[in-house]
Amino acid sequence: MAFPVGGLLDLMLSNGRGPSQVTQEERLVKKKVTREWSEGSTKFFLTVCADKYWKYNRKLFRERNWVDFVWTLNVEFPQEPQRTWQQCRDKWLRMREKYLEEKEKQGQTGAAPTRWLWYEIFDNMLGGNAKIRGVPHEEIHDLSDDDEEESTPNATPTKANSTAPISPRTRAAKQPHCVGQLNKSAEKRRRKLSVGDYAIASAITDFSNGIIEIEKMKLQVTEKIIENGKQGREMVLQGQLQMATLFATLFAEVLKAKRQS
Repeated sequence: MAFPVGGLLDLMLSNGRGPSQVTQEERLVKKKVTREWSEGSTKFFLTVCADKYWKYNRKLFRERNWVDFVWTLNVEFPQEPQRTWQQCRDKWLRMREKYLEEKEKQGQTGAAPTRWLWYEIFDNMLGGNAKIRGVPHEEIHDLSDDDEEESTPNATPTKANSTAPISPRTRAAKQPHCVGQLNKSAEKRRRKLSVGDYAIASAITDFSNGIIEIEKMKLQVTEKIIENGKQGREMVLQGQLQMATLFATLFAEVLKAKRQS
C-alpha cells in the first residue's frame, strides 16, 4: 500500500498513535526532515553562489540577484521544498559563518584538518578575502539594498587583499577567459525555463495565433463586403442604363408617330 511522504512520516513518527498523540518534538523532527537541503541541492546552490560571487567582483548579492537564480534551484530540485530568496540568503550567511569558524580553527597551531564537507568550496571562493569572526568584512554589502551602484569589473583590489595568499580559484578568476566561462555558466542557468514558464509561453503563443486568425477572418469579411458592394453598384448602374435606353427608344417612337400623323 502506497503512502504519501507526509503521511508515511507521520505514521513512522507516531508509531501507530493518533495525530493528537504525536509530540511537539516529533513534529519538529518531521519539519526538519521535509525542509532539509540535500547534498546535491547544496552543491548546486554553492556552485551558483560562486559563479555570481566572481561575476559581481567578490561582493555579496542584493535581493534581485538572489531572486534571479532561486527559481533555477527550485526547477533543478523539484522534489525538494520550494525555496525563497530569503531562505537562500540565510543559508549562505549561515554557511559562510561556519566557514569562518573552520578557517579560524585551521589557523591555530596543531589544528587537525577540517572535516566540514563544504570547506574547500568556500575556501576556493573566498580564499584570502575571508576575515576571522568579529572583524568587519569590508566587502559585505546589505543583501537587500537595491539602491547601491553595481560593482565595476575594473575595481582594483585593496591593500589587504593584495598581500593575502591567492587561492587557485582566485588566480583563475583573474584571467579574462575564466571569468567569461563563469559568466556564461551563470547566464545559461538564468535562461533555463521551468515547466510552468513553458506552459505560460505556449498559452501566450496560442493566444497570439488566435488573434491573428481573427484579424484574417475580419479582413476576408471586409473584402467580401466591399466586393459585394461593388457588384451591387454595377447592377444599379446597369439597370439605370437599361431604363434610360428604354426611355430614349419610347421617346423616339413617340416623335416618329407624331411626324407621320
